[in-house]
Amino acid sequence: MASLFAITPAMPAISIAAQLNDNRSLNGGEQPMKGRILTLAFVATAAISFLAQPDMAAAQGNRMTDWSGWARAEGVEYRYRVRWDPSKSGQMVTAIYEIRNLGSRRWYGSARSLDCDQNRDASASGPLTVDPGQTTDVRLEALNCGTATNPIIHPKLRASSIL
Repeated sequence: MASLFAITPAMPAISIAAQLNDNRSLNGGEQPMKGRILTLAFVATAAISFLAQPDMAAAQGNRMTDWSGWARAEGVEYRYRVRWDPSKSGQMVTAIYEIRNLGSRRWYGSARSLDCDQNRDASASGPLTVDPGQTTDVRLEALNCGTATNPIIHPKLRASSIL
C-alpha cells in the first residue's frame, strides 16, 4: 500500500488520509478492519512527523535565546534574553530584561548594555520604577558582541543616584 502514494515532510496529515482513502478504491471500495487500523496508525505517525518538522519561516526570521539565570544588582534581581534576526548584519540585537523587586522599597534605575570592551554604556533604557514585589519587562537595542548566529551582550542594571 505504501507504494501507491508519496509523502513529503510538508504534506498535511489530512491530505495523507485523503490519499489513503482514495487508494481504498483499488481494493474494490472496501477496506478491511485491519487496513483501517493500519491507516489510522499511519496517519497518526505522519501527523506527528509533520508537526515535528521545523517551521522554516520562523527559522529564517527572528530568533530568541533562553532566559539567563537570575542575577542580583543594586536592590533587584534580573535576567535577560536576546532577540535577533541572523539574516541581518547582527550588529544590533534586542535585549529583553525581566526585573523583579523582592525588597521592601521602590527601586529606581535603568537597564543598560555595555560596549564589547565592557567599559562604557552602549545603550540604556529610560528611567525605570519597580515597586516592591513587582516584576517589569524592559526592551532595548543592544550592541551584539558575538556573531550573527551566537549573539552576546553585556547586561547591567544601574540604580538611580537621585531618588
